[in-house]
Amino acid sequence: MPLGTLRTAKDYARAVEVLDAIIDEIGEDETHPMAELADALSVFIDCYEAADDLSASRAHPAGLLERGELPDSKAGTLRRISLKNLMKHRDRMRAKRKQALDELAREAQKHKMGY
Repeated sequence: MPLGTLRTAKDYARAVEVLDAIIDEIGEDETHPMAELADALSVFIDCYEAADDLSASRAHPAGLLERGELPDSKAGTLRRISLKNLMKHRDRMRAKRKQALDELAREAQKHKMGY
């Protein structure tokens, strides 16, 4: 399996399958030669899951991290997104969208556009 961005549900399922096999092999031995591969693969899986939870493109979480809009933690060179922070971000975005839609509805009512 090539290591890179997971673009489809099939890629994701295969990556999880491979990661499970690696974890079965290495257990919790962080010095095992495949431990770094497991860490790297888990980052791609985390990004896929984050994007899926946000209903966004796979590149979207990476951009949020780079701009500091989504808090993360680092484990060596790897970035981790907590589910709590992901859900907080999602809820903030939903609130902003609702606020914008409410404002549009008020403007439409003000101008008697039938809303």
